[in-house]
Amino acid sequence: MTRAARIGILQAVAAAGFFSTGAVLVRWAQDLSPVEVTSLRLLLGGLLVAAAAWGSGERVGLAGGGLRRLIPIGLIAAAHFLTFIGSLYFTTVAHTLTLIYTAPLFLTRPVNGSAIAAVFAMALLPSALGHTLYNAALRRLHPSIPNLIAAQEVTGSILLAWLLLHEAPPWNAVAGAGITLVGVGLVLR
Repeated sequence: MTRAARIGILQAVAAAGFFSTGAVLVRWAQDLSPVEVTSLRLLLGGLLVAAAAWGSGERVGLAGGGLRRLIPIGLIAAAHFLTFIGSLYFTTVAHTLTLIYTAPLFLTRPVNGSAIAAVFAMALLPSALGHTLYNAALRRLHPSIPNLIAAQEVTGSILLAWLLLHEAPPWNAVAGAGITLVGVGLVLR
């Protein structure tokens, strides 16, 4: 395996780890509505990535019809995050992530400071760091490898929900996580 491939795998594993924090952080931000959490996560995550690009000297811009292509992608991403975050208000982390993988903000009330901290952590960990590392891994590896590793967000989230939220996973979630980890191991061999 080349050095670039090893770095790409490490980036994909780190991205999956950061993605895994998202569901737990949503739970900690439930003083806010799903729309507020989604809006803040996307806004702050975008600002963090833009600041990192600016700080590194990278020029960020859209050429030609880039904005026309970007708007529908942004709307789809917003709908994805809103349904993902909203579902965590009604069901377990394991159920939400199983469903996800198969298929201007105005605060008008007092909000718990830990909810705001959780949203900032969401913007940093799964949004800014997770997606940046995932995209970096895509540049180094065949796209199937980072995708396979990133899907381990489910396994990581179930583990974090168990450890941090005391949400014990059902036996079939544990069995499924074990099977997918064996599969990843076989592919990466």
